[in-house]
Amino acid sequence: QNVLAERDSISEAIGWFLDERSRREFMAQIRWRLHLDFGCLPAAVREEQYFPDDVFKLHGGEVFVDCGAFDGDSVDAFLRRQGEAFRRIIALEPDPVNYRKMEDRVSRYSDPVRGKIHLEQKGVSNFTGPLRFDGEGSLSSAASPNGAIEIECVTLDELLDGTEPTYIKMDIEGAELQALQGARNSLRASAPVLAISAYHKQNHLWQVPKLIKAMNPGSQLFLRPHNEECWDTVCYAVPSTRLNNQ
Repeated sequence: QNVLAERDSISEAIGWFLDERSRREFMAQIRWRLHLDFGCLPAAVREEQYFPDDVFKLHGGEVFVDCGAFDGDSVDAFLRRQGEAFRRIIALEPDPVNYRKMEDRVSRYSDPVRGKIHLEQKGVSNFTGPLRFDGEGSLSSAASPNGAIEIECVTLDELLDGTEPTYIKMDIEGAELQALQGARNSLRASAPVLAISAYHKQNHLWQVPKLIKAMNPGSQLFLRPHNEECWDTVCYAVPSTRLNNQ
């Protein structure tokens, strides 16, 4: 239904992706949404999720903002690549069970690494305030009107006031558009690399890149599926100076 209703946005989106690999993936996922033909879907990519070397490379001055940090697994993947070569990590996770796991993981790092990591037990959105939440201590913990617990949300513009992020990752179970809206000023001022999940809702495949392109027209967009059957599809937005061939 969304595919037909939003066909103009879909037609426009195909031209936003820089490489043929992304364009083929985008069209395959559109066909899958229309016809449920799993055979049309390419295999998942081999590059590591959130750190695809064919798209961009990390550098020693990264300020990495991890939204939906789960138990710190993406922070851990970042550190395996960078060691102590980064400026700061800000990791946000609202689920109390996952947050405690992340705290435990971070407590085991060396003092120089741990001293540059800041943890927040918060969600990110386009407002600052309380939100009902289903906290299950799992990958699928998410905001819900009937959620059993209440969490605090913050906009990235407020959280990052005075901080210049270089890389922002979001995997927040369908709240990505609202979180991007709440980061509008930060994205325009700092033009960070973005890795935004684009699979939690059907139209996020084209609405996520559409919003990114509206806020940062100069970003180069890529689409990569990191799991089978469209799961873990990520839209990457990379400033031209951060492309892997620069």
